Amino acid sequence: MKLELKKKDQGFNEIKWLAKGQTTNKEDKRMFINHIYKEGNRLVSTDGGRLHLFEDNEGLYESLEDGFYEVIRNTKIVITLFLAYKKGESSCPSYPDIKDFVTVKDNFPKDTLQVSNDHLDINFADIIRNMKGEADRNGDVPDPTNSFRFDYFRDVLSSDDFFSVYHENENKPIYFKSDKFFAIIMSVVG
Repeated sequence: MKLELKKKDQGFNEIKWLAKGQTTNKEDKRMFINHIYKEGNRLVSTDGGRLHLFEDNEGLYESLEDGFYEVIRNTKIVITLFLAYKKGESSCPSYPDIKDFVTVKDNFPKDTLQVSNDHLDINFADIIRNMKGEADRNGDVPDPTNSFRFDYFRDVLSSDDFFSVYHENENKPIYFKSDKFFAIIMSVVG
């Protein structure tokens, strides 16, 4: 099965956003980090340091079979997916258990920061400082062995959605949730 979406097509931006969550290392043979995985109405991508999740509540991709989709073309105007492994077939690898992450999504804290590509909550500056290894507004310096990749943050916000952001402390992941997207950025332990 093949899916090709052009920029004007409904669903193009969602698949484009998901593709940013997978690894760019095509030599890595682990299916779950270099494919988009679909199961039911959930599409997920990860590279091990971040996770992008889209729940298709509008039925945009209900015709797609469950399994691992390889992104075979990804340009500014076209994105093409190919079903590499169909779920249920003996050759289809299993996807890592992400239910703990989904539990956070479903029970997202009410007191969160609000960010989008156009608007950053002033308190979000502490998270940015943490990503850069700088002291926050209170003078607290993050553990230099833990940091966050700024390009992952930029990829999450590339959807132009408005996100609620939750970050418990410097040793925990940063969680992002919008009306249709959910993302996690793990800290990079140095």
